[in-house]
Amino acid sequence: MNLALKGYQTRILGTLRDYLREVARTRDPRNPYEKIVAANAARAVPYIPVQIPGLAGSMPYVCLRVPTGGGKTILAAHAIGTAVKDYQRAERGVVLWFVPSNPILEQTLAALKNPRHPYRHALERGDGIANPGAGAVEVLTIEEALRVTPATLDGATVVIVATIQGFRVDDTTGRKVYDPINGQLDEHFRTVPPDRMADLEKGPDDKPARSLENVLRLRRPIVIVDEAHNVRTPLSFATLGKLQPSCILEFTATPDREKAPSNVLHRVSAAELKAAAMIKLPIRVVTRPSGEWARLLSDALTVRADLEKIAAREAQTTREYLRPIALIQARDVDHTLELRKHLETEHGIAAGEIKICTGKLDELKDVRDIAAPDCPVRYILTVQKLREGWDCPFAYVLCSLQETRSATAIEQIVGRVLR
Repeated sequence: MNLALKGYQTRILGTLRDYLREVARTRDPRNPYEKIVAANAARAVPYIPVQIPGLAGSMPYVCLRVPTGGGKTILAAHAIGTAVKDYQRAERGVVLWFVPSNPILEQTLAALKNPRHPYRHALERGDGIANPGAGAVEVLTIEEALRVTPATLDGATVVIVATIQGFRVDDTTGRKVYDPINGQLDEHFRTVPPDRMADLEKGPDDKPARSLENVLRLRRPIVIVDEAHNVRTPLSFATLGKLQPSCILEFTATPDREKAPSNVLHRVSAAELKAAAMIKLPIRVVTRPSGEWARLLSDALTVRADLEKIAAREAQTTREYLRPIALIQARDVDHTLELRKHLETEHGIAAGEIKICTGKLDELKDVRDIAAPDCPVRYILTVQKLREGWDCPFAYVLCSLQETRSATAIEQIVGRVLR
C-alpha cells in the first residue's frame, strides 16, 4: 500500500537528496551542509564532524528534525533509496537501522518485513517521482544477519534492524557480531580486494576476522538512527566506528542541543504538521506546584471520568465504543504500588480497573484486548513505558507524577500520547 507524502515530507526529503548529491560530488560533508542550512534558516550554523576515528572529515552525519507524529519512520524508509542511489551511487546497499528500544524494534521489523505495509512500499519503491526507492529489499534481524550470504547482499538492499545496544561488545548478541570465527560468513572473505584488507579487523590467525563486523566494514553501511538519545554518546560513537559506516542519517523529534549537538539539516515545525492535518488532538496541559501530587492526580481522574461520559453519549449515535484510559506516570516501581493503594482507598476505584505496567511488573500481558468493551481497565500505572516506545489505545489522559524538568523528556512523553 502506498502512503502519499505530505508537503513538508517531500521538502525534507528534497533537502536530504540535494545534500547527499553534493557530498557525493565534492566528498565534503561540511560546505554543502552549511550552505543548505544558511539558505533555509537564514543564518550560519557550523557543521560539527562526528567523532569517529578515521571518518570525522569525510563521512556525512546529519539530523532531520521531525516532531513526533510527523512520520519519521516513513521518511527514514524513503531516505534509504536516496542514500543508496544519490550518495553511494549504487543499485543496492547495506543499511543498519537503529531504533531506541526493543518494543520499537519489534514494531519496525514487523512493518518493514510486511510486503503490504506502507513503510516497505516506501523502502522499495520510493515516491515514484524524485525518489525511485531502493528496489529489491531484504529486512533482517542481527541473528539473521549473522548467517547472511554474499548472494543476498549482492542481490538486494539489505536492511538490518537493531538497537545500538545489540552491537555493543558487552551485549550477548553484540559479542556475536564481533566473533572472529563465524564459519557461516567464510564466503565473504574468499576474494577480498587487496586495497580493502587494511580496513578489516584481524582474527586470531592474523587473517581478516570472519565476523559480521568485517562483513559490514566491507560494505560501508548506511546508518539510519531513529531517535538518537542513546546513540550520541562516546560509547555509541565507538560502536559505530567499528562498523565503518558511509553516512549516518538521524531522525528525531528532539535533537541534542548540548552534549553532542546534532547537525540539523532540516527542521519541520509543529505548525507544518498542523497545516498538514497531522495533529488531530487538542492538548490541554495542567500543572500543579511540587508536593501537590494528590491534587494533580484527582484532577486527572476527573478529566478521565468526564471524557468517559462524553464518549458514552456519543456512542448512542455513532455506536463507536471508547473507554478513555488514564496513564499515570510514577516515580519508580515502588511508587506504582503506593498509587494503586491510593486509587483504591481514597477514590474507591475497583482493583480490576487498575493495571501496573513496568519492566519488572507487567499486569497488561494477561489482558487480551485492552480496547474490547468487556475490558475494565481505566488506569495504567507506569514509569518509563511510554518513553520506551509503547503505544496504548484509548489513552487520552496522561498524569505525570515525576518532577520532570527536561523539555526533551516532556516532548517525548506527550508525543507518545498523541500517537
